[in-house]
Amino acid sequence: MKNRIVFIVATQYDNVGDLLINKCLIDQLSLHGEVYIDSKNVPDHFKNLLLKGSNNVFELKAITDYNFKSLSFIRLLYSNFGFTHIFRSPGPLRNGGSIKVFTKNLVIGMIFNLFKRKGVNSFLVGNDIHFKGSMDSFMVKHFSKNVAKILCRSEENVRALKKLSVNQVGYIPDMCFGYRPTQNNSCTTKAIAISFRDLEDVSYDDKIRRTIQSILESNKYDSVVFFYQVQRDYDYNKRLYMYFQEYKNVVFKEECLEWSDLSFYNRFRGFLLFEDFLRKLGKILTDIIMIFSAQQIL
Repeated sequence: MKNRIVFIVATQYDNVGDLLINKCLIDQLSLHGEVYIDSKNVPDHFKNLLLKGSNNVFELKAITDYNFKSLSFIRLLYSNFGFTHIFRSPGPLRNGGSIKVFTKNLVIGMIFNLFKRKGVNSFLVGNDIHFKGSMDSFMVKHFSKNVAKILCRSEENVRALKKLSVNQVGYIPDMCFGYRPTQNNSCTTKAIAISFRDLEDVSYDDKIRRTIQSILESNKYDSVVFFYQVQRDYDYNKRLYMYFQEYKNVVFKEECLEWSDLSFYNRFRGFLLFEDFLRKLGKILTDIIMIFSAQQIL
């Protein structure tokens, strides 16, 4: 039976990093079946880039006027489209103390549950599950009962979820490691690009600075570039750059990263995403290709 995969796009549309991880996951899934993206309320520029250069990827509205973002999902539940899997966008998954967001997450979990009863497997892949209170704990347990697997992009996140008795959880590298540029790149510069979100957490800041300092003092890289991929991250990454600007070959990219700048990614051997990622980079680049060949998903 051919896999017919639904991909619900729900992310930050002004963030080129989110565009990248969504596209990488969609392209990987398309190797294993037809992918239908639910692009309702998704800006055209974001949707068009998701579809650009993709094979076996279609808009859901090409086959139906119904979608998973409104009550019309009920019609899809009783349709004969033959959907086999449901995925939603990777990235942070949180309530943020918002009852509105909490309710939306509960509804998505309920949709997963209804399709599960019809034999359709749902997955959360490449997420950071944030939980700081009872609403968040309830949300993640709700999801865990209704999806086949939760694959987080942080091993620390996996351990925390297991403490909540969430068993069907595992680790997967960040989706950006699936990026495979088609253009040739003869650049031999050994460099690393650094970008972080300000979580307003002193211990997090200290860990970031210690990690960056160890990288700079290792003298393994010809260049270290601080950048940002969404405007609100400018100040934090600029402060990080100012803190380390006395080191040799440290620079700051003033312009916000755009999709047209993706050759920027191609010029660098690594991304500073998590401290343990730096130690496991070689393994990660292999795992991101192999993970989808395993039967844990498709």
